[in-house]
Amino acid sequence: MKLIKCKCGKRFPVNPLKHPRDDYLYCPFCHRPIRNPYKQRSLSFNLKWLKRKIDEWRYYREVDKFLREYGFKTEILDPATGRVKTITRFSLNDWKQGKRPRITVEDVKAHLPKGASKIEIEREIERINKLFQGEF
Repeated sequence: MKLIKCKCGKRFPVNPLKHPRDDYLYCPFCHRPIRNPYKQRSLSFNLKWLKRKIDEWRYYREVDKFLREYGFKTEILDPATGRVKTITRFSLNDWKQGKRPRITVEDVKAHLPKGASKIEIEREIERINKLFQGEF
């Protein structure tokens, strides 16, 4: 219970938990509206920052997918512990520091199914180049 003072000079008790969404509380003596100091304010986000963060998460998810596809990150089951271990030849933290893994056209050709056309190979190389430049 909290005491609020009205402009009429009298104090009255208020339970802040009972009025979390009320804009105004009313004095029981003079019935004057008083702005509720205990109203829960809604959280506000900077939408530009939120959009940038979401784009960044999506980008790093694509990078992680690329690292797994091309064998820079492999997961194996450790029979001793029964847990999945991740072995990395190139980590996501290295990527975030600006380093990039070495990959050749032969690696791309080996990754794609046999008999892939030149167009498919070019698209995959273009996708990798976009990832390397920070786009996707």
